[in-house]
Amino acid sequence: LHVRSRRQRQMCIRDRVMKKDCVACHNRPEFGYEGLWKVGQFRGARQVSLPVPMLAPIIDQATTMAMILAVIASLIGGLLVWPVVTRLHRTLHRTEQLAGALEVSNAELKESNRVKTTFFSIIAHDLRSPFNSLLGMTQIMVEDKSKLDKDTLVSYAKDVNTAGQRFYALLQNLLEWSALQMTGATFDPKQIILKDLIKDSLAVLAPIARDKNIEVTNQIVDVSAYADPNMVMMIIRNLVGNALKFTESRGSINLSCQRSGDFIQLTVADTGVGMSADDVTKIFDVDQRATKPGTAGEQGTGLGLPLCKDMVEKHGGKIWPESEPGVGSKFHFTLPLQEGP
Repeated sequence: LHVRSRRQRQMCIRDRVMKKDCVACHNRPEFGYEGLWKVGQFRGARQVSLPVPMLAPIIDQATTMAMILAVIASLIGGLLVWPVVTRLHRTLHRTEQLAGALEVSNAELKESNRVKTTFFSIIAHDLRSPFNSLLGMTQIMVEDKSKLDKDTLVSYAKDVNTAGQRFYALLQNLLEWSALQMTGATFDPKQIILKDLIKDSLAVLAPIARDKNIEVTNQIVDVSAYADPNMVMMIIRNLVGNALKFTESRGSINLSCQRSGDFIQLTVADTGVGMSADDVTKIFDVDQRATKPGTAGEQGTGLGLPLCKDMVEKHGGKIWPESEPGVGSKFHFTLPLQEGP
């Protein structure tokens, strides 16, 4: 190195380490850090040849140390931040759970309000009609008993009986339907033999079939299903009762079944008046219940089919109709063969 003073020597070493022209002696490093620097001239200064200082290892060690310190700092920062991140994640997850539960609660509340509105609508409208008939007929019978002959009294008594039966049927369906809408309604599925239950259900409806001269055939064999026996009997009574209501005298009703995967499909087919496509879309909607008189003037409640739908779906099955005006109707519904996993 060509040196004059300590300051120049420091500048020379600095510039050569950084691979720049030496400000002091205008020399360039020829071999980098690992070689010897070529000796230059500096205005007649004394010429000194020195070995390259071992600066590269020092720089490498400094770089490695800086990286190690950066990693350590990152680890320390991660350890400090991780509990906060974990707590934040748990809070977000809990918030999502609460939001989901709130949505479910809102849906249940809306459904509860809908059921309550429908319930009171039925009470306000449907239950008043048979009561008006009962009160009106009995009032006439009491006030004009001396003016009414025997035949007129018998006619009024039949009207009172018809109104009473309609009121009872409506009240029974209403209570059954409202019970299904309530949380905690009794549902007790078990392995049952369908033929026996259907036989008992048809026995209740036998007088109606006999009065209308309608033949009811049960082709369901000894198959079993996993279902609530009381609900199955109510489904059969409602479907067969509807078939009897809309079938002319000397018509027929047939009950059959077939296996469909893990379910048993039951069918109630009649030779009745059938339904239009518009009626088919409304029969299961309790809010659009529109009853029509039967072939013998029978009155319905409009709750039987919505009740059947709710009970079938409670078993995990489905119900659907096939109908054509003037030809008849078929109602299919499915029940599980065995208890689900």
